[in-house]
Amino acid sequence: MDDKSIPNLPIDYGFRDNIHFWFAEVKRPYKVRIPEDKGTNVNTVMYAAKRFDPTVEWTEEAAAKMVGVPRVFLKRVLEGVVKAAKKQGVTVITPEFMDIVRDKRSGEKNN
Repeated sequence: MDDKSIPNLPIDYGFRDNIHFWFAEVKRPYKVRIPEDKGTNVNTVMYAAKRFDPTVEWTEEAAAKMVGVPRVFLKRVLEGVVKAAKKQGVTVITPEFMDIVRDKRSGEKNN
């Protein structure tokens, strides 16, 4: 194996199939702007909520209240809200129910 078969670094793209490694040509570095909106959106929350527990429905307005939750914590927050809903016999999560859950959690934090 000679030096010419090893690509220069940094590599923009690499791919491996069953036989070869494929590399992109080394090019000048370029920049990509970091997205302003790094969090979740309503569609992401609705999708996760439907998958988490299909027996509990969510309104889009209720899901909008969870847009600020980082994606890594979304499942855990959904679990807490759904657990509270089932405990109270709620089958549709509304913005009002989300306010109740938020107020209860705020009260627990202060104690």
